[in-house]
Amino acid sequence: MFTFVRDLTPIQPVHDGKSWEGRTYSMFRAVHATRDGYITYVRVCVDGVICMMRETFDREWNSRGDAQKMGADVRAEDPRLVTVNGDLYVVFIGDSPFPNQYKCIWLLRDGERSAVPLSLTGANVIEKNWAPFEYKGKLMFVYNYEPIILLHCEPSTGKCTVIRGELPFDTSKTFLRGGSNLLPTPDGGYVGFAHSRLPIDPSVRPGFLHLTHAVRLNARLELESVSEPVYYTGRDGKTLRETIQDPVSCWREDDHVYTTANVRDNFCEMYKFSEQSWNVRVRRMLETTRDAWYLETSTHV
Repeated sequence: MFTFVRDLTPIQPVHDGKSWEGRTYSMFRAVHATRDGYITYVRVCVDGVICMMRETFDREWNSRGDAQKMGADVRAEDPRLVTVNGDLYVVFIGDSPFPNQYKCIWLLRDGERSAVPLSLTGANVIEKNWAPFEYKGKLMFVYNYEPIILLHCEPSTGKCTVIRGELPFDTSKTFLRGGSNLLPTPDGGYVGFAHSRLPIDPSVRPGFLHLTHAVRLNARLELESVSEPVYYTGRDGKTLRETIQDPVSCWREDDHVYTTANVRDNFCEMYKFSEQSWNVRVRRMLETTRDAWYLETSTHV
């Protein structure tokens, strides 16, 4: 489960009653831990102007007051962070410069101002939800989890190549996408978090449900496991029940795994991840079956 640690929303939402997100909102804060603090990138929107903001913090999460906005010219949003050969990169979505494409993935090396759009043969009109990781010194992405599609990217040119799976692929028909960055494991595999999505009653805004799942790739970069939904325990100690719960970033610190999550497309919060015992997980499975088989049936008798 995820246990609430702190709110990292830089600009609290101001709702206008006209849209799901509101007039002012921010979300998707990606975090990279350093020896003396944290480097973060977050999507912000003020009065309709969408961009990213870089901001650093000390170890106690006090802002160093160095916030910089960037990427408004391409409406940069939804950043992810990944380290490759010691260099930190931010991966984000922005307006595409390529013909017949609306949104593409962009890449920016931390500390630089010029980003590179990522080119991919067989790309969709809108590209998003690529999960980055470093593999043998190379920048890689999980383009899709099932069927698994892997990309290799050359950071200097932005050219991406499919190394497993096939493109084009209609990602609108899948139920599992990235997701956070992936972390290496001692056995040569990777772990991270993906989000699932399912249309629901349109009267429940925004009309679809996003939940979070732990995912694991083995050393052969095959999808080895996908967990049941991992629930977020909010600051009030109760299970978070919001229709949008998207994992953004994950990192290891003090023998724990921490994550940030986009909640309701309005907030970005930090959580600590812990795996439940098998007894607890099996009990939850049994309770789910009991409720579906007996409690729901009894209400119709």
